[in-house]
Amino acid sequence: MKDIISSVIALLDKYPTITIDLDLDDLFISYNKATSIALIINELVTNCFKHAFKETDHGTITVQCKRIVNMVYLTVCDDGVGFSQDDVAASNSSLGLSIIRGIVQNDFKGSIEFINTDTNCTKISLSFDTLFND
Repeated sequence: MKDIISSVIALLDKYPTITIDLDLDDLFISYNKATSIALIINELVTNCFKHAFKETDHGTITVQCKRIVNMVYLTVCDDGVGFSQDDVAASNSSLGLSIIRGIVQNDFKGSIEFINTDTNCTKISLSFDTLFND
């Protein structure tokens, strides 16, 4: 998982004034799930560049992937402009986020949550069982 996420981030890290921090556990992921994880990370980080930093040319994106007991928690957080509940509702019609929801909920039997934190952080948090050993 760490290698997949790091590789995708390396391809997306085109903006020298946007810092990308990685906090990744070493997890085994089967090859048939690797494409899905790469797609999820690509879509979430690309959305940060497109939407979170459209009014500024600097900021930070943090990508975390942690295993706690039998669960994997994958979080993408940015300190950009934030989003409203209307933005979350509009995301339901977004092709990219619809694909992510489908993968997380149907393929990984997990959940996705959109969070605006008190510290000006927009966070998208995914959680799923450690089903990577199949």
